[in-house]
Amino acid sequence: MSESPEKIEFKMLDYKRIENEYVSFELEDGTIVKVKVDLDRVGIATNFKNP
Repeated sequence: MSESPEKIEFKMLDYKRIENEYVSFELEDGTIVKVKVDLDRVGIATNFKNP
């Protein structure tokens, strides 16, 4: 039998947008990709670290 995964707990954070809502990337072939980012909630895991 497999163990049930540990529940990840989060601390919710307050946030404010500093600049515009777009993030731009330049790909290795020179293509510019612009992505619109909209945050609804922001949190950090309090009992889990990414390996």
